[in-house]
Amino acid sequence: MKLQLLEIREMRVDQQEMKRAVLDTNERVMEIEGFLENQHRIIELLSARSIQQEADLKRIK
Repeated sequence: MKLQLLEIREMRVDQQEMKRAVLDTNERVMEIEGFLENQHRIIELLSARSIQQEADLKRIK
């Protein structure tokens, strides 16, 4: 009986650790998503600038 209670307590501790790991992972994924969205906006801006510069250069020539 004591062994079973100890096993149950260990399982609860393990579950709490897994829950914390999942929450930490979710938090990190959200940070990465934000970073990627920012990079995507920057790439779009740089692409638009590059296209505009190409058009300007063609007009100058």
